[in-house]
Amino acid sequence: MPSELRGMIGQRWADEGRALFDRARSTGDLESLDTAVDALREAVHLLPSGHPDLPGYLSNLGGALGYRFDMRGRAQDVEEAITVGRQAVAAASAAHPRRAGYLQNLAVALHLRFEWHGRLSDLDTAIALGREALMVVPADSHWRPTIQGNLGMSLRSRFQQTGRMDELDEAIGLVRAAADSADPEARVGCLSGVAMTLQLRFEVSGQLDDLDEAIATSREVLAAIPPDHPDRISECSNLASALGKKFDRVGDISFIDEAISLCREVVTATPADDPNRIDLLSNLCISLRARFDRSDDLTEIDEAIALAREAVAAMPAGHTRRAGIFTSLGVCLRARSERTTDPGDASEAIAWARAAVDAAGADHAIRPNLLCNLSVALRHRFNLLRELSDLDQAIAAGRQSVEACRPGVIDRTRYISVLATGLKIRYEWQRQTADIDEATSLDREALAALPEGHSEQAIYLGNLSLALRAKFEGEQKWADLDEAITTARASVAAALLDHPVRAAMLSNLVAVLVARFEASARLSSRLVDIAEAVRAGRAAVAAMRPGHPWRVNVLVNLGIALRARSVWMGNSSDLADAVAGWQEAAVLRGGPSMERLTAAQQWAEVCASQQNWPEAADGYGVAVDLLPLVAWRGTTRATREQSLAGRGGLAAQAAAASIAADQHDRAIELLERGRSVLWSQSLETRSDLWRLQKVASGLAAKLAWIREQLDRSVDPARLN
Repeated sequence: MPSELRGMIGQRWADEGRALFDRARSTGDLESLDTAVDALREAVHLLPSGHPDLPGYLSNLGGALGYRFDMRGRAQDVEEAITVGRQAVAAASAAHPRRAGYLQNLAVALHLRFEWHGRLSDLDTAIALGREALMVVPADSHWRPTIQGNLGMSLRSRFQQTGRMDELDEAIGLVRAAADSADPEARVGCLSGVAMTLQLRFEVSGQLDDLDEAIATSREVLAAIPPDHPDRISECSNLASALGKKFDRVGDISFIDEAISLCREVVTATPADDPNRIDLLSNLCISLRARFDRSDDLTEIDEAIALAREAVAAMPAGHTRRAGIFTSLGVCLRARSERTTDPGDASEAIAWARAAVDAAGADHAIRPNLLCNLSVALRHRFNLLRELSDLDQAIAAGRQSVEACRPGVIDRTRYISVLATGLKIRYEWQRQTADIDEATSLDREALAALPEGHSEQAIYLGNLSLALRAKFEGEQKWADLDEAITTARASVAAALLDHPVRAAMLSNLVAVLVARFEASARLSSRLVDIAEAVRAGRAAVAAMRPGHPWRVNVLVNLGIALRARSVWMGNSSDLADAVAGWQEAAVLRGGPSMERLTAAQQWAEVCASQQNWPEAADGYGVAVDLLPLVAWRGTTRATREQSLAGRGGLAAQAAAASIAADQHDRAIELLERGRSVLWSQSLETRSDLWRLQKVASGLAAKLAWIREQLDRSVDPARLN
């Protein structure tokens, strides 16, 4: 075929391909997109090497392939987009009038591959190409705003990996400049970049002005997009994300309600076979989980899990965002397990967290975050089952997440905090000084790196207070305890009034004040401390919804403060209130078994000291009922022995109280039940679930949960 004729036919294919590509972008029609790619390929195929139109055809093909990758998630598309993009740049001379556009398209393809693989080298190259394109593009070119906006978004992505504020500020300047100079149609996309970049700066700085502007800008973008335009879906998701952050910061439920409404809108509007539906389901799942954290409505977390499962089921093999979808499902399962104490959910959450780590690969930029999620999931199962191997693995994963994260990255403070929490818990069990020293140092580092006014400042302050209190218990240094109290007070002040975490912060303040009350020899300061502890404890109970698992810890700490004040001041009403709180905590289904046992023993001991033997027998009876939960058979023998340390006389105490209450039959029953638990630990008369857990952890956890449900209920008929 003559060269001139090939050029003419190629031109027709190129014109048709561009027209179909434009239609696909405006309508979301994937069939048109596929046909556009085929037409643009044919146009490239027809032109000989050295033809003046070849760089443009190659670049157009690369742009269409990159867009299809973004829509369908097929890895071969982005690889081919980069290949033809490089060919386009190589074929265009340095003085080519459209070279800036070719550089721009190649930069976009490399940025897309970075989002898939997480290789920072791709992002670095994309930024270098974007800067080169910005240097060569004329000031009045219609390409300039697009190049500015895309370079800004690439710098935004690199900031997330490096934490360099100068790059984030430059990104904001570029996207603002793009929005100011773009034509009305292009301006909408540029404004979207402004909103996303401001939202990120809020996450770092905690400045509400940035978030409010991001929300206002997203609303402006949505108002400019027709209801049936395909870009409306992503913009609804961006606004929903910003609203979720506003909810986290100010606690106004209307923000998360609107976010959920937006997510539902886009899921409903997206066909079941649309590849973007997977991410939209995940976004709705995340918003529902956020509202569940505040509402405690199990139907919401159940729906979130169902949506995440639907997203996983719809994912084709090798989907580029598998790790994120797996993570969403795992996080929701863990959230439900935290509320219901179901170890089956906890084990499945760990399985999905591991799958996410494996799916991302060793070099992906999100690997530190995935390892952090795995650490939290393992630590949660330890809290349920008290299996020390889970805690050791949690600490190992947490350490890997910190080591894999570059200094300055915004999420590094969270990874450090998660590692510190695991070390604190292990110190409580093993009393290794190195653990608490490292935990305290890490908590200080995380708190120092957190911007003033950050939405999680209360939690980080509370974590440091817990570490300092633990150090005081081990080393008896008054400076540690005084700082623990100061930090605990600051955590209460930083917590939102209606946020569930406030109750936990108040309860922590109770514990450190009681510790100083018990250790101090100064009468005036002791009275001030214990009075403040009781006030904080009552406020914590008032802030915690009845029936919530965390209420157990809050009631136990308030009871300890009331008992201490009663012993010191002889106030019988304080002691009565303490016993009432422990009674509620001991029988609260779903609460942590160890803390419930502590509540039952405190209840029994106080009543026994008052020679109120019927009440004492009731308390000891509940304590004996709880022994199988504390030493359940799904853990190793060493873990069970550690859980039962100091409980050996419980059965005898229960029997003695029952005899004193003239309940002789009950005394025999409690003695036999208590001894059967303790003897079974020594004789290993029941098969250990931990062996099953090694080969089928989910099945073992589910079996353990069923056993726990059978053991957990306290029979009211036993409480005379």
